[in-house]
Amino acid sequence: MSKRKRNNEGTLGESSLQTATGSISLRSYTIGWICALSLEMAAAKTMLDEIHLEAPKIPDDDNSYILGSVAHHNVVIVCLPAGGYGTINATAAAARLKASFPSIEHYLMVGIGGGVPDNDADIRLGDIVVSIPTTNLPGVVQYDLGKTVAGGHFQRIGVLNKPPHALLSAVSKLRADHKTKEPSISRFIAQAIQKYPLIQDNFTYPGAQQDQLFDWEYEHTGGETCRNCDINRIERRTSRSSPEPRIHYGVIASGNQVIKHGQMRNKLAKEMGVYCVEMEAAGLMDTFPCLVIRGICDYADSHKNKKWQDYSAATAAAYTKELLCFGIPGAKIQKQPVIIPDHDQEEIELLFLQSLSFLEIDNRRDNIENPIRNTCDWFFETEVFTQWLQRQDIELHNGVLWIKGKPGAGKSTLLKHTLNHCERLLKDHMIAAYFFSARSSERLEKSFIGMLRSLIYQVLDQDSQLCQNFISYFRKKKKKHGPKIWNWSEGELKDLFIRAVTQSQQPIVLFVDALDECDEAEIRAVVAYLENLSSVAIASKTDLSICLSSRHYPTITMQKSLQIILESHINHQKDIEIYIQERLTPMIPETQWIRAGVRTRAEGVFMWAVLVVEMLNRAFDEGDIAAVEYKLRQIPQGLEKVFLDLLGKDNTHKEETLLILQWQLFVASDLEPQGLYEAVIAGTAPESLVPGARQNPLITLDVIKRYITSTSKGLIEVAKSGWGSQFIHETVRDFLLRNQRLETLYPILKDQMVKASHKRLAGCCLTALKNPPSEVWSSQYFKPALALPSCNFLHYAASNIFYHIRLSEMPDTELEHFVESFRQPRVLKLLHCVGLNSGFDFDDKLTDSDLLQVISRRNCPGLVRILLTASNISAGAVGADINQSHQPLVSAIQNVILYKYSLETIEALIEGGSDPNQSGCPPEHSTNTTPLEAAALYRFQMSLDHEEVDVSTNIKIIKMLVAAGANINLQRPSGSLLQTCITRRACSKANIAVIKALIDLGADVHAEGGGYKNALDAMKARTCRCQDCNHGREELTRVLMNAMQPAP
Repeated sequence: MSKRKRNNEGTLGESSLQTATGSISLRSYTIGWICALSLEMAAAKTMLDEIHLEAPKIPDDDNSYILGSVAHHNVVIVCLPAGGYGTINATAAAARLKASFPSIEHYLMVGIGGGVPDNDADIRLGDIVVSIPTTNLPGVVQYDLGKTVAGGHFQRIGVLNKPPHALLSAVSKLRADHKTKEPSISRFIAQAIQKYPLIQDNFTYPGAQQDQLFDWEYEHTGGETCRNCDINRIERRTSRSSPEPRIHYGVIASGNQVIKHGQMRNKLAKEMGVYCVEMEAAGLMDTFPCLVIRGICDYADSHKNKKWQDYSAATAAAYTKELLCFGIPGAKIQKQPVIIPDHDQEEIELLFLQSLSFLEIDNRRDNIENPIRNTCDWFFETEVFTQWLQRQDIELHNGVLWIKGKPGAGKSTLLKHTLNHCERLLKDHMIAAYFFSARSSERLEKSFIGMLRSLIYQVLDQDSQLCQNFISYFRKKKKKHGPKIWNWSEGELKDLFIRAVTQSQQPIVLFVDALDECDEAEIRAVVAYLENLSSVAIASKTDLSICLSSRHYPTITMQKSLQIILESHINHQKDIEIYIQERLTPMIPETQWIRAGVRTRAEGVFMWAVLVVEMLNRAFDEGDIAAVEYKLRQIPQGLEKVFLDLLGKDNTHKEETLLILQWQLFVASDLEPQGLYEAVIAGTAPESLVPGARQNPLITLDVIKRYITSTSKGLIEVAKSGWGSQFIHETVRDFLLRNQRLETLYPILKDQMVKASHKRLAGCCLTALKNPPSEVWSSQYFKPALALPSCNFLHYAASNIFYHIRLSEMPDTELEHFVESFRQPRVLKLLHCVGLNSGFDFDDKLTDSDLLQVISRRNCPGLVRILLTASNISAGAVGADINQSHQPLVSAIQNVILYKYSLETIEALIEGGSDPNQSGCPPEHSTNTTPLEAAALYRFQMSLDHEEVDVSTNIKIIKMLVAAGANINLQRPSGSLLQTCITRRACSKANIAVIKALIDLGADVHAEGGGYKNALDAMKARTCRCQDCNHGREELTRVLMNAMQPAP
């Protein structure tokens, strides 16, 4: 439980978030942006240039708001409550909006609607309709407000207000602009995707083939899609030359019911000439006159579905942004700080702390066993502990106590016990602990950065006031990088922690266990940092105590510290004796000599005693008491010799033991116990994976745990949490890998231990993919089924089989078997579903091009080559297969850059016929990426704006693509690639290096495009938030000016 000290004064100091994140007065908001659905609100949020903190609302305002700015407008976005669409709810939400934000000047109703196409208006999905009055109608009409008169005819009554004059004038100005230049809708959507990469799938144009308008008399045949509808009833329309959405200006029909009827839609079109139908605007027009902007997501008929909703919401939001930027005049934004209530302070603090935490932060501590009763307490009576705890002669040791011992001596158990003791004893201290774990597959658990993040999190979590002092660190990171993925750097964390320690008003006690379980270079860095931290604390009169534990090797020391050698202490020897007394059976006087023998031969190594007691207990259980003395004398001293004895003798299941050790050594990510069990079964008894055998009720979690223990000869255990497995001690991993011990035990691995192991594991994965549990195929969509416990290894296999293939370095001749298996329909569906995070119906047919899309991401050039050979894909189909809607070459480039893979996959794709100019959609569609754009820009999108990254790989790929025929001067709606590089990140050294490479390879600095006259004009238009970019801008300006000079 955290010991929180709350700041309840209701205001924040200068380092707080309110001043720096753009919170402003409620009366400074002049634009009210109203949405009916959460997806519309999400699209609106992505269009904001800045996002502000939410300010206090008036009482009884139940609305939820997103505050921000677009151009020179402060904007408040509001969404109707979930399920609360319709005219009445819209009116109520607008009324609360007006009460909380009294300075709203313009209301915009923005979202999705149903299109009403006819001969006069070629309305397509994704198009935009804006409410504009006609001679007879006011822009929005309520089609269901009226009365039934004689003859059963419906007579509409009442006339709604027109949109405000100022908004209609702004629309006229924007329409005039569009006569001479292209709309900015696709450009704004592309910018939103860059800021929020997770929206790419939803905000990308679904494709003209997905836009189907059926005959108005033809009703939907049922189901969520029109797969079973008669394609002969689709209206034939002229193809458009560009996917750019078109803008239609006219009347919008509004009412309180959803229209899903083609005949009703056509009736409204005939009677009133409407372009769109929706459900909220009529509730606003009289009380809150507004402009209505709708993205067309369906045709208001029975074929209505949700496929186009996100993209259409994005087009409507993008048009609204363009209207705010270029149509509606606005005053300069005034940023006036407001008081942030306590609950917002806590929310920002929580976000700050969560940015420091990570999933495995407590794993190792939780998995260390507590000592048995009556052990370890002696440590608290020792002179060194008393001297450390009471800070006696502090100038001699700087408050540092270092527990050292042999591998397996019990250091971690003692340190955890000491931590628990201090938490009970030192109630007025802040206590934080970190346990390094080399056995984890997660890098953070065994890294300097992981330790810093954990310790900072724990210290700041215990003192809210101290935490507030450092929120400015978080605020600067968020301001600089926005929604992009970012991480704390080691330098930032080191500085932050020193400041936190020296500013604390409470004494601090730090515990750091198993220093030796990170790389030697990091060990030295950690020790040097902690030594400096202890010195800084002394100099600043800060009460800081540090307790460390490590092996004797590597030999690293501090100038000032207290030390204890664990295995040499007499009371530690007594702890081992107590353990033997408790656990060795039978407990009769005649076995006392055995207990004494075990204690003496353990030589202070607790783990040796644990393993030997288990071996002797098995001998007792077998009833051969006479053999126990002999066995005790045969058991060697030293942990490594015990491991060798365990694995080398009396093992009738040697194959299973080898495989489970290989899995524990080389697994790519943690497996649940059932997953590890099936991983071994897949390689030793694959017939047990068939659906019928899988349902055996006798295979319980307890049985699986016993199987893991017995098969590994007690060297692998299930974690206490029940999730994952681990070696009983890090010395087991050291033993198996050092000096080819695994190869000594199993000669079949000779000289190829790592490669042969990965080959074996890849084979196990393939077996699982070919024999999935029945649950996978028993539901309509099998993706959710993969999350079931019974599918743990299957999901692992689909995710990681390529990892094992890559590290096995198998020749192409051995890979052919894998390719042929991958082409099996069910195997391919599993790989596609997990590898591309996709979902589909059973009836969907996948082809070799889908398999190519999967393997091109996984750095397996051999698999790519085999798939592209004449025997697998015909020469005439190579180009067609490679250049499907998802370009494998782009995927390969992105992964090579991100994961530092080799260039071989890219070479294989190019040699196989991949077009270096082909993007996923037609080139004029600005939201897609060509291979050259991916090579030039992708690293930057995944990194920090001004972080100096190595772009040598990017430049190598650019050269490869240009040599293969890539058009370096391809013009897109946003301009050329050169102009895009300039406008996105002009000031970084990495970007300048890429720009120089493009120019050297023939990029035209004089080319006009994207609204820029040339490259230098694009540079002038670049606006950077970084205050330190002047040097970069000057350097790039020189580069461009030199390139624009005529050749001598």
